[in-house]
Amino acid sequence: EANGSDGAKSVEVDDQGNIYVTGISKEYEIPQGESSGQNTFTTIKYNSNFEQQWIRKYYGTGATRNARGNNIKILNTNEIYVSGYAKESGTENDFVTIKYNSSGAVLWISKYNRIGNFEDVQTSLSIDSYGNAYVTGESRTDVFINTGDYAIVKYNSSGTEQWAKHYNGPANLQDIPNAIVNSGNDVVYVTGN
Repeated sequence: EANGSDGAKSVEVDDQGNIYVTGISKEYEIPQGESSGQNTFTTIKYNSNFEQQWIRKYYGTGATRNARGNNIKILNTNEIYVSGYAKESGTENDFVTIKYNSSGAVLWISKYNRIGNFEDVQTSLSIDSYGNAYVTGESRTDVFINTGDYAIVKYNSSGTEQWAKHYNGPANLQDIPNAIVNSGNDVVYVTGN
């Protein structure tokens, strides 16, 4: 677990000046060099003086670790939402959304795996003022890349899935959502290609 590449994907600052970063950290088995390294979904909190306060990692449950953090959002200073995707046991990549408190305690972890256990790759996260999380990404219905559809999932503030919606464009080919926002009351806007 040393000296692999690290890539930040998203950053947020709370109203006290604390900085939260999420992304990817490549880790190596010991001794280093005997493996090509595995990606870890990593979230870090720094205080306003850029001193690290804590680091949290999510590895996924699959035999091969391939977990990546993509987005972070903060609500009310003490609710930190991060979202990405990870290789899970018995499936391909699944959406993973985690809620931490400001001390780094995990409040919940929710995963989305569409029927069929094919690739579900998260791309964007939005939260509303009630703490509901809206997650989007590409969700495949087969092993082929051109079977990807938009998937939009809503979780309540406790991490329980409320609904999942899908969009397959008129050409019935690969559809990839890139951004999601909400205006409350379950009104959600998603865009992509």
